[in-house]
Amino acid sequence: MSKLRTLLTDLNPEYEKLISYIEGKIDSINESAPGKSKNLFSQKDTMLITYADNFSSPEKNNIQTLAEFIQKEIKACTNITHILPFYPWTSDDGFSPTDYKKVKKEYGTWDDIENLPTKKMIDCVFNHISSQSDFFQRALAGDQQAQDMFHMVSEEEYNTEEFQKNIKKVVRPRTSPLFTPYKINGETKYVWTTFSADQIDTNLKNIDMMKYLLETFFLYIEKGAQYFRVDAVPFMWKDWGTNC
Repeated sequence: MSKLRTLLTDLNPEYEKLISYIEGKIDSINESAPGKSKNLFSQKDTMLITYADNFSSPEKNNIQTLAEFIQKEIKACTNITHILPFYPWTSDDGFSPTDYKKVKKEYGTWDDIENLPTKKMIDCVFNHISSQSDFFQRALAGDQQAQDMFHMVSEEEYNTEEFQKNIKKVVRPRTSPLFTPYKINGETKYVWTTFSADQIDTNLKNIDMMKYLLETFFLYIEKGAQYFRVDAVPFMWKDWGTNC
């Protein structure tokens, strides 16, 4: 834990405020799974990767139907299931979640996720969140605490020569604008949107946002996830004036 503390505080001294929370969660996980093997993956493992709604039936929800398919058809040769984002979402086939902590009701419930007959991998889509999320809607309504959870600049700053020069330094796999204008209390603010106007980049330097992401990550562990795919890793940390 001392190494983790050093890494976190080197990244952002403000993270010191989260250490006790992290320590408590790690202790709780260790108590619930004492002596669990750290060798979680080898060449003997086979993983099914699927969207939550790739499997459907009239009688059951998507995830229950997926579980039935695994049990009846491929359990003998597959021991890990990676479900692509199963959260409520607004675009990009699930990669614009409105709430990381919920299961889209049409797909099923957390109980259904836990009851899958294999080990589980879950996507951590922590680089961005839907423009329809509660946090961003609060930001648009003028909540300063919520605004600080994202990367926003005034119209005046956005239009400066230096700002426009720095935008060109940012490397990303999109041709859409890096910043999207939104109206907040009648004022135009430009918001960092790496992938689309509906996918609002989270500010990982903000304690409230980081706490929400950590709560989400530990929730996934509590719901039985043993493997994680962290989405858009190269774009998560922003240092303005660099290629990020």
